[in-house]
Amino acid sequence: MMNQTLFQHKKNHVHSICSILPYIRKGRVLPCFAVIILVLIVCLFLSLSGSRTRNFVLYHQNTEILPFSDGLHIAVNEKMLDKIIPAEKCVKVSSSLDGTISAFLTDTKELYLVNDKELIKIADDVLHFEIGATGQGVAFAQKYAKQNALTLYSLREGTRKEITTSLARLDFSLSPDGKAVAFYTQIDDQEVLMCYRNGQTVEISADHPDLVGLSNDGKYIYAACPTASETSVMYAFDHRGKASELGQVTSISFKFNHDHRQVMFYNNGKTLISTNGRPAVVVSDYPLYLVTSPNSQGASDGNAITLPVFSLYNHVYTCSDGETTSAWVIRKNTQKSEKLVSRVSGCILDASAEYLYFIVDHSQLCVMHIKNGISAIKVLAENADTYAVTSDRKRVYYADNGILYSVNGKKGSPPQTLSTDFTGYNLALSASDTLYYLSGSDLFACRNGRKTDRIAQNINNIHSSSNNRVYIIGEEEIYIAGRKKNPIKVLGNE
Repeated sequence: MMNQTLFQHKKNHVHSICSILPYIRKGRVLPCFAVIILVLIVCLFLSLSGSRTRNFVLYHQNTEILPFSDGLHIAVNEKMLDKIIPAEKCVKVSSSLDGTISAFLTDTKELYLVNDKELIKIADDVLHFEIGATGQGVAFAQKYAKQNALTLYSLREGTRKEITTSLARLDFSLSPDGKAVAFYTQIDDQEVLMCYRNGQTVEISADHPDLVGLSNDGKYIYAACPTASETSVMYAFDHRGKASELGQVTSISFKFNHDHRQVMFYNNGKTLISTNGRPAVVVSDYPLYLVTSPNSQGASDGNAITLPVFSLYNHVYTCSDGETTSAWVIRKNTQKSEKLVSRVSGCILDASAEYLYFIVDHSQLCVMHIKNGISAIKVLAENADTYAVTSDRKRVYYADNGILYSVNGKKGSPPQTLSTDFTGYNLALSASDTLYYLSGSDLFACRNGRKTDRIAQNINNIHSSSNNRVYIIGEEEIYIAGRKKNPIKVLGNE
C-alpha cells in the first residue's frame, strides 16, 4: 500500500513538471514564476501586517470585561458567544501582550486558558498565576503541605514542570516567552530570590531584592535592592546571578518593552531606560507615560507592565506637572525626549503610529505628523469634547456640545453634521471602521462618514474593545456588532 502511494506521488510530481513544459517552450515560465513570487510576497506582507503596526503589538483579545446591569461580566472568546461569566466569580483575568491567549482564575480556584479555538481548564486549587507576555507559558502556584508549589505550564507543548515546592511568596515573574521564571523560596528561614531556566535553578545573590521581572529565556533578571538611604538601586542579574547596576530608582513603577530587553524606571521624577542590562540613560527630566495606538494594549504581571512596543524609543509619551499635560517623543539617536506640544488631552496615535491626534486647551482637535521631527500642527476642529479616528485616518468623528460631526482626517475639510442630539462621550469604532454611538437609548451607526442609521433601541451602553470589537449592552441582552446592514448579533446572558 505504501509503495502504491509513493508511486502515485511520484507520478503526480512528474505530471506537475510536465504540465509546465508547454509554458517553458513558449517562453511563459518567467511570467508564471513572477506571479507566484508576487502572490507570496503579498501573503507575507499581510501576515506581518496582522501582527504588528509600526513597532506596536496589535491586540486580538479573547476575553472582554463588559459592564452589565447586574455588574461586570466576562465574555469568553468571540467564537464561544454563549459563554458569559459573572466577574465576581473571577479572582483574576490576564491576557498575553497580543491578546491571543487569556487566562482567568475563578473563585473556586480553577485556572482556565482561552485561545481562539477553545476554553480549557489546566489546574485546580490555584492560588495565583502569571501569564507570559507573548502567551507561550503560564506559571501558577498551588497549596503544597504547609507551603506552596510553583508549576510552569507550556502552552505550546501542553506540558508542565514543577519548579519548587517551597515557594515563599505568591510573588513571581514569568519571562515573556514563558521559558524562565523568577521566584522567592525559603532557605534556612530566609527568603531567597531564585531563577529557573533551561532545567536549572540559580540563586540571585542580593540583599533583600524586590523582584521586578525578567527578559526572554531569563537572560536578565531585574530587581530593585534597597540601600542605606531611602532609595533603591536597580540591578540586572544574568542567569548565573552576576549583577549589573542600572541606576537608582525611587518609584515602584516599572515598564518593559515586548521582550524585556529594555526597562524603564523613575528616579526622583526623571525617566531612565536601560537596554540589554547596561547602565540606564536619563531620557527625560520628567516622568513619561506611553501613548498607544487604538488596537494595542499592555500586559502586567503584578510587578511591572509590558508595553506593546518593540522598543521604548521613538515613541510618543505624555507627562503632567499637575496642571498641564505635554506630549513628548524619545528619540533613539539622541536618547533624549523632545517636546511635541503642550496643554494637551486625549492623546492617541493612529494605526501607523506616525500621526498624533490630541485636543489642545480642552477645545481644539489637532493632528501632527511625528515620524521625522516636529511637524506643523493641523487643526481639524475648533471645539471638540471627544473624538474617534478611523484606522485609515480618512475620517475623524468628534462631538461638541451634543452635536456630532464628521471631518476628513487627512485634509481637515469642513465638518459635516451627523447628529444634533448626541448624548454621552462614548464613540465606538468597529474593525470595519463603522461608528456606533448613542442618542438617548437609541443606537446609531455611521458607515461612510455622512449618513447615520438607527439600528437598535433600549440600549444602555456600548463598549469598544482594544481590537475594535464593539459590544452593545441592552436591558436584558448583550449584543456584538457585525458587518451586515443590521449589525447586531445576540451574545447572550446567563
